[in-house]
Amino acid sequence: MQETGGDFVECHGAGVTLRLNVQPCASRTEWSGVHEGRLKLRLAAPPVDDRANRECVAFVAKTLGLAKSKIRIARGHTSRQKTLVIASATPEASEARLRTLAAELESASA
Repeated sequence: MQETGGDFVECHGAGVTLRLNVQPCASRTEWSGVHEGRLKLRLAAPPVDDRANRECVAFVAKTLGLAKSKIRIARGHTSRQKTLVIASATPEASEARLRTLAAELESASA
């Protein structure tokens, strides 16, 4: 069951902290709503040889229109629950984009 939650993203200083629930080996890479207070990301890549982590960073970067080098996994390298730190010149815009994305996913599933 999906739930609405705002605690999956937090703006601080020159960046954003994003909490994800990642599902590797999905049929395709896509956002899947908010689950347990985290934004859910389904990844086509398997969790082997860091492939899922690399795809996770690349997909978040593409979503936000940022370079992959601006995103790092701070916690959860070997876990489905990951915390990403996103360095952005406009952290408020990145936070707003992620909140809008979550709202769009919520309304699409309703």
